[in-house]
Amino acid sequence: MEMQIADKVILVSGANRGIGHALVEEALKRGAKKIYAGTRGPLTHSDPVSCR
Repeated sequence: MEMQIADKVILVSGANRGIGHALVEEALKRGAKKIYAGTRGPLTHSDPVSCR
């Protein structure tokens, strides 16, 4: 079963490494409306729109 992510708001804790980072990447690919990413420090991402 595939979870529908498009147009949803997502919260990911531990988003700067490992599984958390992979979850953020997948949510972006699936068209999440907004992603709140909890990290230990500032998060830099190659997609400038995603880091507002």
